[in-house]
Amino acid sequence: QHRLTRRPLFVVHNAADHTVSAHRMLPFSARAKRAIYMGSFMPYKNVETLVAAAARRPDWEFHFLSRIDTPTRGRLMSVAPHAHLVFHDGTPEAEYQDLLATSRALVTSSLDEGFGVPLIEAMAAGTPLVVSDIEIFHEVAGDAALYSHPKDADGFASALDQLDRESTWTSRSRASLEQAKKFSWAVSAARLLDVLDKVGGT
Repeated sequence: QHRLTRRPLFVVHNAADHTVSAHRMLPFSARAKRAIYMGSFMPYKNVETLVAAAARRPDWEFHFLSRIDTPTRGRLMSVAPHAHLVFHDGTPEAEYQDLLATSRALVTSSLDEGFGVPLIEAMAAGTPLVVSDIEIFHEVAGDAALYSHPKDADGFASALDQLDRESTWTSRSRASLEQAKKFSWAVSAARLLDVLDKVGGT
């Protein structure tokens, strides 16, 4: 499309470990009214939109799981001083899996991304997504996610309102589980082997 090369292109998707077992995939009634964010706080991650959305939904807990420096945390807290923000400053794997299994949504408002592994991890746990309306997230999440413009805090807040309805949450959870099946290391390895066969001429 952008004429960067005339050579053939092959796409082998990234994947994620599906580590939340079926018996831990809790239903709507057992999920905390909690939105989790797994990612850095670099500018293109646009976390300010999530904080602004949290200010509009003080009945939701917003958990930020990655390491964060003190100035960045202070700046984000000043954006929404009355929002329910929880900064974990790093999350061990076991805790992350527990949060995936017990939260109502994973959120991310990135302006751009190369892929989106946390989206797959959440979908594999049956956890619905509220994410930026950007091309790569559509490629990863398909129709399973709820989308909002990355700068539209009201849009993110409205999407969380939709997930407050058990019927909507349950349908999105089921769609997430189905979408996650498209991304596995076994599928990616098979596709890579096919590419190597084609390139090697075997």
